[in-house]
This record gives sequence, C-alpha cells and structure tokens, in this order.
Amino acid sequence: MAVIDFGACGVAKARRQKRVKRLAPELKRLRAATYADVRASVCVPNDRSIVHVVEAAVALKKKLNPALIVVVGIGGSNLGAEAVLEALRGSGQRRVLWADTVDSDALSKIVQEMQDVLRSGRQVIVNVISKSGGTLETIANFEVLLNVLRRHRKNAHEFVMVTTDKGSKLWELAIRNRYSLLEIPKNVGGRYSVFTAVGLFPLGLAGVDIRELVGGARDMLAQCLEERGPAAEGAAVLYEQYNSGRTIHDFFVFAKDLEALGKWYRQLLAESTGKEFDQTGKRVRAGLTPTVSVGSTDLHSMGQLYLGGPRNKSWTMVTAHFQNEVTLPNYAEFNKIVPNLQKRSVHELMRAIAQGTMRTYKKQGLPYVHVKLAGKTEREIGALMQWKMVETILLAKLMNVNPFDQPSVESYKKEARKLLSR
Repeated sequence: MAVIDFGACGVAKARRQKRVKRLAPELKRLRAATYADVRASVCVPNDRSIVHVVEAAVALKKKLNPALIVVVGIGGSNLGAEAVLEALRGSGQRRVLWADTVDSDALSKIVQEMQDVLRSGRQVIVNVISKSGGTLETIANFEVLLNVLRRHRKNAHEFVMVTTDKGSKLWELAIRNRYSLLEIPKNVGGRYSVFTAVGLFPLGLAGVDIRELVGGARDMLAQCLEERGPAAEGAAVLYEQYNSGRTIHDFFVFAKDLEALGKWYRQLLAESTGKEFDQTGKRVRAGLTPTVSVGSTDLHSMGQLYLGGPRNKSWTMVTAHFQNEVTLPNYAEFNKIVPNLQKRSVHELMRAIAQGTMRTYKKQGLPYVHVKLAGKTEREIGALMQWKMVETILLAKLMNVNPFDQPSVESYKKEARKLLSR
C-alpha cells in the first residue's frame, strides 16, 4: 500500500488535528453515503457488481479480437483511464488511442490508424464516453470515428461501446442503433468516475487487472473514511497551506509514467475547489491552482522558480519503485566528467535526485507531502487515486465549496453553441 508521509508538510501536527476534528461530521456522511447521495463516488469501490458487469462487457468485446481501442471522451471521461494505463505502461495488451479534443490534426491521425487496422482485416473497438450524453467534443469525434467503422464494417454497431448516464440522448441513440451500453451511476461525476465503467471498461479491454485496481482503491477508502485517516490529514494540510497564501499546488512525480496521473489530479483539484461562490452563496472566487511536474526533467525548467521564486506553492511529491533496472557501464573517462556514476543503476540516480530535491525543499522550508509507491502496479495506483478523491472532497468541505459541481464550465459551452447555430 502507498505510504503517505506528512513530515515535511509545513503544518504543525496540532494545527492539522484541529482541522481534522472539523471533518468528523463530513466523514460520517461519507461513511453513510448511498448512490442517491452526491457523495455516491465513495460507494463505487465496494460495489463489486460494477466490476462484474464490466468484466462481462469486456469478455463480449474480446470475442471480436480487437487490435485497437479508441476511447472517445474528454475530461473525467478519459483522464482517469489514460492515467492508469500510462502508469502501468507495458501491462496493456492492446493499443489504445484517445480522442478527446476537437483537434483535426490529431483526429486525422486516429482516423488513419483506424483505417490501416480495419483494411488489414483486424478489428477496432470504439468506446464513446459522455456522462451527460451531449458533450460537444465527444459527439463530434464519435460521429467521425463511427463513420470510419461504418465504411469498413457492415456490422459496425458490434464494435461500439457507449458509456453514459441512463436516459441521456446518447443512451437513447445507442438503443436505437443496437450499440452495447454501460451505465454511469447518476450521482458519480466524471472526475470521480475512474472506478466505474468509465475507466474500467477501456482498462479491462486493454489488459489491465481491474480487480486489483479497484481492490487498491477499496483498501485505501477504508483508511480514508477513518476520522484520523490520510484523506482528512491531507485535506487539513492543503487547507492550511491555502490559507497561508500557498494557492498553487504542484503534483511532482519522479517517474515519467506518472505524468498523466498528475493531469488527472489537476482536473480533480481544479474543478472541485475552483468556485465563484461558496455553499452559502457568497462570492469567494476560491480555488487551488494545480500544476504537474516530472522529475528530474522539470527541475531543469521549473526548479529555479520553485526554489528561488515566490513562496505561493505547496507540493505532493510522488516516488515509485521502478520495475526495470538499467546499469551504467564502467567507463573511467566519463568519471572525469561526472564522478560517482560508473556502475550505478539509473534507479539509484533518480532516487538521489528525488531525495536531494526533498532535502533542499526541507532546508528552504518549502512544504510537501511525500507519497511512496511500492511499485507502479494496479493496486498502488488505485490506492493513490482513491486517497486523492476523498482528500479533495474533504478539502472542499473545509473551504465551504461544492466539490461535485462545475457550473462555470457551462459558460464556454453555451457560447460555442451560439456560434455554431449561426
């Protein structure tokens, strides 16, 4: 299980515990949550029927022997699955492409790859995901990719999986056209939906062990629902840092395969805390600004700002045990250029860089929470994601904002639709 170390968070333990006590009523509500509740996402890891339904859907589509999976969705509809698959790079047995934004160049590449696969006699599964069933970008991309399927396969409907809310316009379209259907629980929002069919179907079809993924989430959820668990403590730390002027929170991963996990968390934190109004209707313009950094790459791009710039940031540092070992040869002439590298593993070098970074942060009083993953495995990634989801819900409670809505996002959609209606 992931180890979460709050030792360098910059918030005194007594201060943290004072905030944690305030969260006891909300934790009680989370423990009592049902699918009728806005807190429904905490029900998901313990609902084993979700995995059973998804496994049956995966088995059905595996019979078609797909060589390629195209996931059509944006935001919470694809970021979670993409994060897991990238973290587990090498675990997936099938290639997955992601059609998210309406970028014609990127979409053209997906179309071309689909055509190449289909023309070679192999198969493609298109999984379209939209909670509302009417996401502009998703529906546009789906139309294009469905057209490719229909041009190459008379039974195109067999190669489509639709994941949406029951009763949405996309749901009704799927019924009319005989597409396979998976339901998203009504009160589970996109950014909290990775352990529903939204994330589990494409991951399961790609070859990920979804039982292990959800198992890790389930184990972490039990800890997070405790009154002195890691989610409450993490929320207290972020809240205190935010109140002290540290309004930027960086998710700093010391493994390239975890960058997409940072992007998933970026949406989770931004949409859940970035609110114009608080729960009483008062205009507050609240929110933490999340960023993502990759070690050691971004020490050479952002390190100067982090160490020498304004003290308005806090960090989650994530390190992981690497699965592969690469060892440097013993070249004496290179020892004159950079000493003490010969015959060392690359893992040792990354560990020294990560530890050196954290030592420097500690000396300069830069606050961070250190998450240590035993490996980049389904269980560890599931645990980390579940921790961050519950932590974010509790942080929003301390900030007195709604962690489950995103009303301001609708404004750009309305303007885009006006322009398209001309």
